Amino acid sequence: MKYKKFRPLVKEQERFKEIPNLKLYANRPSLSELFQGKDKRGKEEQMHQACQEYGYTLKEIAEYLGVHYTTVSKAIKRVENEEN
Repeated sequence: MKYKKFRPLVKEQERFKEIPNLKLYANRPSLSELFQGKDKRGKEEQMHQACQEYGYTLKEIAEYLGVHYTTVSKAIKRVENEEN
């Protein structure tokens, strides 16, 4: 079977699914630390970082900032498009 080389990778990924999010992100900065003193562009970059690097959900970020989660999603997409 030609997919044998991927089996170890899949097993490794399954092992990480068992780690609860609280432990996985125990040392992440709070949203208030991430967004402290940021202008609009800085906030968009921090939204991206909060989601991609620190595992915050769109809902968590949106509730903190007082916006709708689609606003956060669009901001993250803008940052990703600028990176490409």
